[in-house]
Amino acid sequence: MLITLTLSTAAWYYRGGYLVWQWQQLDNRLSDALIRSQYLDELPQNLPREALATYCLALQNRIDRQNPSQIDTLAQCLSEYGNYRGAREAYHVLYRQNPNDSDIALNYVQMTLFSQQGQPIDPEILTLLERLYRLDSQNHLAGILLASAYTQNKQTEQALTLWQQLLDTLPQNHPLYTLAQQTYHNLAQSSPNNNPTLPTNTPLTITVSIDPALLKTLTPQSQLYVLASPLDSRMPIAVKRLSPQVQQTLTLSDSDSMQGQSLSAHEHLTIRALISLDGQANGQTTAEQSQTLTLPTTAPLRLELKAHAPS
Repeated sequence: MLITLTLSTAAWYYRGGYLVWQWQQLDNRLSDALIRSQYLDELPQNLPREALATYCLALQNRIDRQNPSQIDTLAQCLSEYGNYRGAREAYHVLYRQNPNDSDIALNYVQMTLFSQQGQPIDPEILTLLERLYRLDSQNHLAGILLASAYTQNKQTEQALTLWQQLLDTLPQNHPLYTLAQQTYHNLAQSSPNNNPTLPTNTPLTITVSIDPALLKTLTPQSQLYVLASPLDSRMPIAVKRLSPQVQQTLTLSDSDSMQGQSLSAHEHLTIRALISLDGQANGQTTAEQSQTLTLPTTAPLRLELKAHAPS
């Protein structure tokens, strides 16, 4: 019995000592990178997910828990690894230390939402999000997070209102625009008070084709302009400029507005495509075509440009 116990104890110590040795070797190999992370806020690039988990753990053992910068670096590491609960705890420490820092507060609520997907959002977090959005309604991330929190809490009316506001203000090239659009439509379809009307910033989809023979006559300065104007005026309210190609599809929306006017404020719009030889909107044109639309619409529009005598 004594021999068995002695052997088991020796094996336990050997195994434990070996693991400690392995950890020390790994910590030594990562030492330079860990120092850069700890003191220069730099995280290593292109680490595999499994290695990043180990790296975050090693960094957690090194940081000064009274140093906000080092805690922030650890939170970023945990977030990149996908340990949102751990990142939330780190950002919570920072938030308690700096309750008036909006960026820290936003990171804290973002990690909270990520770590509580499918669960009701705590009233404290929701109140904090609402305060952050009131302080800066142009902060698109705060708006997206608040709308997501309303959606997650099944506060459908508030969620639909905010998602639509975001669609009215988000540029279409914003990385979260498609998410906002899809979430709005899905929520609207599932709402008991389903309203089939489109959000006011529903983009117009336009395909412009240019005769290859016309393309050969253009100069490097030539530009394609696509403009939207009221039915009774040629003064554009939205415009997009592109390099001429045989065919390209684009969208035109409120984010292309020249004076802050909403396209949806007009029942009818004239969409024009023209080629400017010198690249200036009011310069000499060599081709133009237009078509009138009734809003709202999601129907795609096609415009074809062929050569004509310069105007």
